[in-house]
Amino acid sequence: MKTAFTVAVASIAIIIALIGGGLHSQAYADSPTPSDIRASHSPDDASQALRRYTLQLLQILSDADANQWERYRQAMPHCAAAPTYLAEIGADSEASPLDTTLAALTEELCADLDQRLDEARTVGLLVNEPEAMDGYALITGYFSSYVHLIDHLGRIVNEWRFGEWVRHAKLLDNGNLLAELRAGSGRGAFAIGEIDPDGNTVWEYTHHENIHHDFLKMPNGNALILAHGIKTREEAVAAGANPDVVPAGGMEYDYLIEVSPSGREGGEIVWEWSAWDYLVQDFDATKENYGNPSEHPELIDINFLVEAPLLHLDAWDWLHANAIDYNPGLNQIMLSPREHNELWIIDRSASTEEAFTRK
Repeated sequence: MKTAFTVAVASIAIIIALIGGGLHSQAYADSPTPSDIRASHSPDDASQALRRYTLQLLQILSDADANQWERYRQAMPHCAAAPTYLAEIGADSEASPLDTTLAALTEELCADLDQRLDEARTVGLLVNEPEAMDGYALITGYFSSYVHLIDHLGRIVNEWRFGEWVRHAKLLDNGNLLAELRAGSGRGAFAIGEIDPDGNTVWEYTHHENIHHDFLKMPNGNALILAHGIKTREEAVAAGANPDVVPAGGMEYDYLIEVSPSGREGGEIVWEWSAWDYLVQDFDATKENYGNPSEHPELIDINFLVEAPLLHLDAWDWLHANAIDYNPGLNQIMLSPREHNELWIIDRSASTEEAFTRK
């Protein structure tokens, strides 16, 4: 038994001839809205609106150059408005046989589309209340090779697959994906990549140390990236850390870099901020950064959490920042170090040189 989609593809030439060949050049975005039909002043106006609408729906569904999900995505808003179109034509007692046929075809096409989309759901339990936020959900399989973009009905809108695994990803305003990707092997083998909806790499940047957890694209087009480095045990003790606590692997610390893209691969670090340059401690009075941490909220106590250090790759994972955000209105960056249970606000307007001073 043929589906409505099959019938639509087979019949499109006939429909174009019946409606009028000149209409086929109209863009999909030109399809009439329900208010267009309600505002029609004559049955002929409503008839022409329905004919153009049905033709454009057929064009979308039979577009050989678009993949299945692209056709479905473009057809969904048309079918969301279909009940209004059908009601307007159905209320017209003088509707022509062609209009009646087109209305029935439209109804069948949209019903078939709904069934196909329902069968394509990718999630089990689904809650879609009227109060639910419109939009999409981006799902990244942690340390897997795929990213899925699904709509509020659990249907795949787009997907990206990678040869190596992807760790974190976020959707940009232009529809591209910004993702943390595996780049080779070993510690620090991570890159930030921007990938278009078809899976083509627009830009990629590999850092010399470990990129982790969060990143974003700033309004100026630069990438703000969270990374961490390691100080040796000797360097940590020299900075006032308690030697009885610091493991042989040293101490990790978080820092931020702002990268200006350059070409398809690479970029220039135009700004940097490091937590290691804002330390205070009350353990060793011989060190320059000695002081009372409670009197210096602008500084970071290097001996915080000494009772239960979190080890990562044999180093003391002392901050473990999870997220960053940027406020363009205030030109400020927010950073959340998990182990400190705090939120830090960083002034981006400071130059790199100013950011590396404690005063």
